[in-house]
Order: sequence, then C-alpha cells, then structure tokens
Amino acid sequence: MNARRAWPSRDAGARDDRLPALAAPLGGELLDHVRPGERVLDVASLWEDISVFPDQSFDVVVWQHGLQLIHDRSTALAEMRRVLAPGGRAAVAVGGPIERNPAFAALAESLERRVGASAAAAVRWLFCLPAPEELHALLAFAGFDHVRIRIRTDRRTARVPSVAEFLRRYLPGSPAGSATADMPDDETWRVVADLETALGPWFDAGGLRITTQANVGLSFVDGGLRRSRPRS
Repeated sequence: MNARRAWPSRDAGARDDRLPALAAPLGGELLDHVRPGERVLDVASLWEDISVFPDQSFDVVVWQHGLQLIHDRSTALAEMRRVLAPGGRAAVAVGGPIERNPAFAALAESLERRVGASAAAAVRWLFCLPAPEELHALLAFAGFDHVRIRIRTDRRTARVPSVAEFLRRYLPGSPAGSATADMPDDETWRVVADLETALGPWFDAGGLRITTQANVGLSFVDGGLRRSRPRS
C-alpha cells in the first residue's frame, strides 16, 4: 500500500468521481470531526504502502473501500495500527452486501448473463467482505481498541443522469472495466438496457439514484503504542 497523501491538517473533501456511490460513507463518520492540526493519512487504494511511515506518525487514518480487495488484510490493518499515535482514531469502510447496493447488483447480474462469470465476479469482488462481524474481528485482531461497526446507507444518494453515465464513471479503471474492455458495442447496449429495466424503481426526475450500503469500522488507540502484527 503506497500512501496517496498525508494531510497535515483537515482536508476531507477529495474522492474519486468514478465511484461516487462507494466513496461517500466515511465523510460524516470521522473526517468531519478532524481537529485543526491533526495529521491525517488517507490510504487511497489497495496498491498503496504505508510501511514507509514511522510508528505513531498520524492522528487519524482512513481507508475507504480497499481492504476487501486485498489478500493479506491482517498485515494491512496492522500497518494502519502501527502508524497511529496514542489517542489516534481509524475508520475503515467496506461495501456491505451487494444486494443492498442495487446498481452494482444489477450490473453483476447483467454481466454474468451477457459476458460471463468472470466479469460479474469483478463487480461482486467489491462486496466480498459484507459481514460486519468479520470487519470487527479483523480490526480487533490487528490491535485496535474500542472497535465498533456501523452499517451505513448513504444518506447523500448520488445521482447520475443515465445508466450509460453510471457505467462511464464506474467501469474505467475498475476490475470490471478490464473484464469488459473487449465487449462488443451491441452487448454494451444490452447491458445498458438490462440495467434500465432492473433499476426502473431507482429513476426519478433527477436521473438514476445510486444508493449504497457500507460497513464502517471505527476504532481508537489507547495510551501507549501496542505493537501488533499478525501471527504467521
């Protein structure tokens, strides 16, 4: 994991416009309460590496929608725990059950029918850590204190004007984008038609509502640093 940015003070607004529905849930949970002067680390993606940072070098660490995509989750969380200063806070968001994320559920079903199981799996992969108790266990095992899990349905529902725009924002740069890169144009429009039918109840005068549910793990670090690394 390479850290995309380390903020010396409050700066919680940036997020990837390709995934507007997945990036929102953490904002009101922790970043809205960052105090002036606190050192904030945003762990931006599963390819990032925070091992370059010294112990206890941040007051707040957040990770939005990346933990579920890596194999060695325990090591990644132990690194987050290591760089937190005493009294520091952490927040980790992962996708909830895919059936609670209707646009992505419909996309997975259409891709499975039109393209194949591997393309559908690339979408479902985003939601492969859906159980709140599993996220709780991972954080506790990594050495975080006072862990609690909140199930959040995004109150700031994202809107896009059309299914085609949803796909334009989501697919490029995502695992599903690679899996569908060679899909013929006629199949692409069949996928669009599938989603327009499946997501009919989610359309209104403002376009397509992208409602999502995420599990957000919040935790704190007591007193002195307790070095915790996963056992082999």
